[in-house]
Amino acid sequence: MVKLKREEKKSFVKNLLKELEGKGIVLTNFQGLNSEEINELRRGIKENGGRYKVIKNIFLSMIFEKMKIEELKNFLVGPTGVLIMEDDYIKPIKFAVKFSKDHENFKIKGGYIENRVVGYDEIVEISKLPSREELLSMLVGALKAPIAKLSFVLKGVILKLLYALKEVEKKKEEK
Repeated sequence: MVKLKREEKKSFVKNLLKELEGKGIVLTNFQGLNSEEINELRRGIKENGGRYKVIKNIFLSMIFEKMKIEELKNFLVGPTGVLIMEDDYIKPIKFAVKFSKDHENFKIKGGYIENRVVGYDEIVEISKLPSREELLSMLVGALKAPIAKLSFVLKGVILKLLYALKEVEKKKEEK
């Protein structure tokens, strides 16, 4: 990174603060990944609705102070990459956890999700949850099942009524 002047640093921190406020973040250590692996990581995170940035620990420390989440400073050891998530945290977290299992040099340190500091174990547990899209499809399936059953029952009732009317019609014709 190019040497920044004091004002540029303040501006940089201010812009990063705006970018990170109200978002979920996961802090990672990427040391040992080659450029091809980092590009694969960034691409995968982007495809899953997140962004990945490498930010100096000193800037992250300033940002965490301003966000009043100084507990996150404990994770600022070694190089730090930040996974920034918008609305659906599950998909980017699932990708990051899978990536960390496939690449031993990529480590998840901890994060800040839903206004609370979380450690590695909690992030792994979050990765096991269904994504927003999966939950919605499960909900649609749950709502669709009773309607399908109702239509099947109503179809049976209508068929019985039809058979009864045909029998009545036959009896009238016989008379």
